[in-house]
Amino acid sequence: MTTIHWFRRDLRLADNPALNNAWDEAQADDSDVVGLFVLDDALWGPSGSPRRDYLLASLRALDESMGGRLVVRRGDPVDVLPSLAREVGAQTVHVAESFEPYGRARDEKVESALTEAGARLQRTGSAYAVSPGRVLTRTGTPYRVFTPFRTAWLDHGWRGPAADLGPVGWADLESEPLPEADGEPLRPAGEAAAIERWHEFLEDVDGYDSDRDRPDLDLTSRLSVPLKWGEIHPRTLLADLEQARGDGAASFRSEL
Repeated sequence: MTTIHWFRRDLRLADNPALNNAWDEAQADDSDVVGLFVLDDALWGPSGSPRRDYLLASLRALDESMGGRLVVRRGDPVDVLPSLAREVGAQTVHVAESFEPYGRARDEKVESALTEAGARLQRTGSAYAVSPGRVLTRTGTPYRVFTPFRTAWLDHGWRGPAADLGPVGWADLESEPLPEADGEPLRPAGEAAAIERWHEFLEDVDGYDSDRDRPDLDLTSRLSVPLKWGEIHPRTLLADLEQARGDGAASFRSEL
C-alpha cells in the first residue's frame, strides 16, 4: 500500500523517523512512498522574500536528493491531504509532530479530514531533540528559568539519530511547479549544505564558548535556518557533540 510522507520542518532524508516509518510501511506491502510538500498559502502569503527564496532552494535540493520525485501541491492541507490519499490509495500519512498553535490546529483538522477519507495521520518525532512538554518541573509545570530547565533537559536526554534509510522507493506522481524565486538565498540551502556547514563548525567548536560573541571571528554555527527547516536535526548535532569535550561543546549543546 502506497504511503505518504508529508515534509514540513524536516526537509531532509537522513535522521527522519517519520520518513523511516513511511518507508517501512510501504516496503511491507511492496509499495512506495509519496514524498509530499504542501505549499500552504496561509504560511506562504505572509512570508518575505528571503524566507521564500531559502525555502524554494531547500525544496529544490530535497527534490534533487529524491531523484526528482518530490510532489508539490499548493492549497489548504485540509483539502490536499485527503484528496491525495484517495488519489494514491494511501491509508497513512506520516508526519513529524507540530507544536506551534497554527500547526496543532491544522493537524487536528487534517486528521479529521483524513479519517473521513479512510486514512489516518501518523505523528512520529518532532523538530526538537526533546519534544515540548516532556521536560517539566516536579509539580508538572513548565520551567520559567533557563538554567534549571537546561539541567532537567540534560538529565532527560534524547534519542540517538534514526537509522539510515537506504534507497527509498519514491512514487512517480505528477507535481505542481514551485513558484519562481525573487532571488538567490543568502546562504546555501538543503541537507547537504547543512551537513557541510555543521562539519566545518564542529572543527572549531572548542573556541565557541569564549569567542562566539566576537564579530571578527567566524565562530557562530549559522545553523539556525537549517534547523528551522529541518535540513539537519538536533539529534544529529548532539550525537556528534558527544565526541567533543570542553566548554565550547557544552555551550553549544545548551543552546540547542
